[in-house]
Amino acid sequence: MTNIDIENIIKEKLSSFEYQADNSDWDNFEKKLPKKRISYSKYYFVAASIVVISLLSILFINTKAKNNKIINITHQDNKNTKTIVDTKKHTPIISTKKEENTTKQPVNNMNSTKLTENKVLKNKIDKDTTNTYVKTNNNIIKNDIITDNNITDNYKPIASFTVSANNGCPPLKIIFSADDKNEDTHYIWDFDDGAKSSENQLEHTYTKPGTYTVKLTSYNKHNTKKSSFETEITVYDVPKADFNYSVFENRYLFEGLNYNKQIWKFGDKCFSNEINPEHIYSRIGETTVSFIAINEYGCQSETSKIINIEPVFQIANAFSPNNDGDNDEFGPIFENPEQYNYFLYIYNAYGDLIFKSMQANQNWNGKLSNSNNIANKEIYLWKLIITDKDKHEISKKGKLTIK
Repeated sequence: MTNIDIENIIKEKLSSFEYQADNSDWDNFEKKLPKKRISYSKYYFVAASIVVISLLSILFINTKAKNNKIINITHQDNKNTKTIVDTKKHTPIISTKKEENTTKQPVNNMNSTKLTENKVLKNKIDKDTTNTYVKTNNNIIKNDIITDNNITDNYKPIASFTVSANNGCPPLKIIFSADDKNEDTHYIWDFDDGAKSSENQLEHTYTKPGTYTVKLTSYNKHNTKKSSFETEITVYDVPKADFNYSVFENRYLFEGLNYNKQIWKFGDKCFSNEINPEHIYSRIGETTVSFIAINEYGCQSETSKIINIEPVFQIANAFSPNNDGDNDEFGPIFENPEQYNYFLYIYNAYGDLIFKSMQANQNWNGKLSNSNNIANKEIYLWKLIITDKDKHEISKKGKLTIK
C-alpha cells in the first residue's frame, strides 16, 4: 500500500469523525478564556470637558461683571429708586426721582422687582472692595457679611464726656461718664496723673494740686473708627497751717499765717474765727490747740499743738516773819485767785519737810510744823500743788530765804 493510499484513508476517517461533547466541557473551556476589561477613558474625557467649559463660563461672567455697574431698581409707593455702586470708588450712589403722571406703560412688579426684592445683587469685584457697602430694604451688605439696620464696622463713636466737677481741693473726687453708651464702643481714659481706665463710667481721685488734661479716646469694637475729647481739671493748692503763741499775764496770744479765713479751737470747748485772737484760760495743765487755715478757694488744712496752761501768779523769793506786818507770810498771789486752790510744802536744805499747809490757800508764817519756833534764817525749798475748778493739777517749785 502506497503512501497516497494511506493519506486518503486518514482524510476519509477524519472527515467522518464527530466528537461527542457535553455542556460541562464547554463551561470549563469558557472559564479558561481571558476576561474582557472595561475602558473608562471615554468617561474621563467627557468629565474633563465639562469642567473646562464651566471654568471658562465663570471667567467670562466675572470679566463682564467687572466692567459693568451693579444696578438695583426697586419699585415702591409710585417712586423709582435707583442705587448704583461705582466699582471704581466702591461707594453707593443713591438717586430718587418721583414718577411722573404720564401715559407710560405700568411697570410689572412681578417681573421688574423680582431681581432686587429685599436683596442686593453683589459680586466680589476685586480685592479693594473690602469696605464697600450697599444698602437696600433693611439689609446692608459688606462683601460677604449682612447685618440688619446697623453698620458696626463703619460706626464712629462719640468721645465727649461729662464730669461731676472741673476744679476743687485735694483730695478731689470726680465722677467721669462717657456720653456714648453704645455697646460696641470701647474706651481709653487718660487722667494725666499716671492713671488710666477702660470703664464707661468711673470715679477718680486727684490727691496733688495742679492742672490735669483728661483725655477720652473712644473707638468701635472693630477699631476702624475712633474719636477723642479732652478737658482740664484744676486741683487747687492747700494752705499751710501753722501758728505761734505767747503769754501776757493770763492772756494767750495766738498768731497764725494770714489766710482768708481762720478757725481756732482752744482745747477748752471754746472756739474763734478771728484773725490772731487772744484767749484766757480758766483751766490749767496741758491742752491741745488746733488751727484751721482756709484759702480763697475754700481749701483748708489743720494743725495742732499741745501747750501747757499755767496759772498766772506771783511769789516772793524771801520774806521776814517778824510780825511787823510787812512780808510776814510766804505764799503765791494769783491773777484770778477765785479760780485756783493750792497746797504749800516747805523743805530745808537737807530735804526734810518742815511745813505743810493743812487746808487750801494756806500760807507759811515761818514757824516750824507743830511748834511756835521760827525757822532759822537760811535757804529753803518750796513746792506748790495748784488745782483749778475742774480738778486739773499743776506743780511748781522754787527757793526762798528767811531774813
